[in-house]
Amino acid sequence: MKTLYYLMGILPIFIECAKVFAPKKIVKEIEGVKAEKDTEKMLKNGGCFWIAVQLYYMIWSIAGLVTAQWPVFLLLIVLSLIPKKNIGVFWLNALFSLLALIFILLTIPFTH
Repeated sequence: MKTLYYLMGILPIFIECAKVFAPKKIVKEIEGVKAEKDTEKMLKNGGCFWIAVQLYYMIWSIAGLVTAQWPVFLLLIVLSLIPKKNIGVFWLNALFSLLALIFILLTIPFTH
């Protein structure tokens, strides 16, 4: 079960690493998907990917609220609610989320 939990936590870490190391590219891609008025075009231009990734991330975070690490998962959920109006806030949010995710995965052996 721990192995599954570790594997499920790797995808969010990769997502946050991408946000930390290439924030302008990610913001540009997300804004392009949001600006698309035609749903069919949006889904073809990567919208489906981002929707699936964010849905997985949200479900994993909510499921984490029933673990011993619930305060850190609550922090992740609160961080996701912060409006990311400029690239600096987006980058800081991604950095704090990445640190929280690393903390979650490193403390699993001590909390279970």
